[in-house]
Amino acid sequence: MILKHKNLKLFIVVSILNLILNPLMNVGLSYIEEKLIYYLVLSAAEIATILIESLVVYLFIKEKYLKVLLYAAIANISSFLIGFVLTFTPIYQTRITIIVIVVLFLSVYLFIYIVTLLAFIRNYRNRDDNRRRNEENSQDN
Repeated sequence: MILKHKNLKLFIVVSILNLILNPLMNVGLSYIEEKLIYYLVLSAAEIATILIESLVVYLFIKEKYLKVLLYAAIANISSFLIGFVLTFTPIYQTRITIIVIVVLFLSVYLFIYIVTLLAFIRNYRNRDDNRRRNEENSQDN
């Protein structure tokens, strides 16, 4: 949304990246019990996620890489901070609750993306309908 690109292909790519990387990282981290190792792996995973997302998005929108990298960093750091605050709540005490949260996250995320995808499709249809009408009007004149 920050990049203000209304490109359906970009939207789908970012959605797929988030649907793969976020749960993968969270479920993988749930198996690490040593705090120091956990935070090292978390830091490496966050950096890798930022780099992967920024590179893939850069390839699709051909925007300046540093700009895309900055947006990916802002989005992932924000997500990290929210997750960090949540780790101090009792909700993250067992592995099963983490898996339940990931499933809930995926469900809500998928619902939001389906609604947004439908809005994109409607927007493209309206754009095509308007283009056809303009072509017909220009042929009539």
